[in-house]
This record gives sequence, structure tokens and C-alpha cells, in this order.
Amino acid sequence: KFKTSSPREFYGKIISMKKSDLKPGRQCDSYEFLVILLDVLHDECKKSKLWDIYYYVPKSKNKLLYDSRQSLKILFEKEYSYVYKLMGGQLYSKVIEDGKESITYEFYTTLSLPIKIDKLNKQVNLYDCFNLFCQEEQLSKNVSKSYKLFLLPEILIISLKRFNNGN
Repeated sequence: KFKTSSPREFYGKIISMKKSDLKPGRQCDSYEFLVILLDVLHDECKKSKLWDIYYYVPKSKNKLLYDSRQSLKILFEKEYSYVYKLMGGQLYSKVIEDGKESITYEFYTTLSLPIKIDKLNKQVNLYDCFNLFCQEEQLSKNVSKSYKLFLLPEILIISLKRFNNGN
């Protein structure tokens, strides 16, 4: 028999499943809750023994595409669920350290985009946020990192970061 619960009870059950210290009323708690909820849904879906995943990676002359697909194959053969299928995308991450380039592919189910508030009150749109997200960031004197959107999911969830380390 299906048992109903209040939003507060539902919230508590989801938080307890991930043993999170998330508390209602904190800054960004709705986004953090969404991330935890998607994680719980993913975990419950992947437990099913009905999945028999074989993710085929066709040969490709495009090395980036081939490496991207290889990365997804490894993930999907261990962690596949409908949550990942519908809401999973892939970032191309490039780190340059002392002139050496390292490329990895990072899987995501949500994107948290920064907003740069313009002091001249210029309107900021979503394209500006994506551009800021993809800009090269200097991590130290000789290390930089940048992201590019490589594969977009069917359902893209975006959180806009209005706050930046107390600024």
C-alpha cells in the first residue's frame, strides 16, 4: 500500500538516504536538495537487475569523440540509470600545467553557472553565464583549467550561482 508523506517528511527521508547534513533554510538548499534527489533516484534505478548495458563505441577518426564515448562506456557499464540517460551530459575538461595539456571528460547531471554582475547594470543573459563558465581559469602560476560543453543531455538542469565566496 502506497504511503503518502508531507513535503517535510519527504525531504527528511531523501536527506537521510544520503546521510547529508543539509538543513532547510540555508542558502542554495533547494539546489543541493535537487542534486541529492537526483542521486537517490539514480541509485534506486541502477539497483535494478533488469539492466544489461553494453555501450558500443564505434571507431571514429575524431579522437575527442572516441575518447568521450569510451569514458561514457566505462561509466554506463557500472552506473547506468534513466536519470543518467535523460539528465546526463559530459564536459570536456582541459588542464594545462607547465605547458603540458591533460584532457578528461566529466559527467554531470546539473550545471552550476556563475553570474558576473556588471557594475554598469548591463543585462546578463544565459549565454554570458555559459561563456563565463567556459573561460579558462588560472588555478596557480603555472596551472590553468577550462571546460567546454561536450555532450548535452535531453533534460538540462541549470543552477545560477548568484554568490561567489562571500562576494
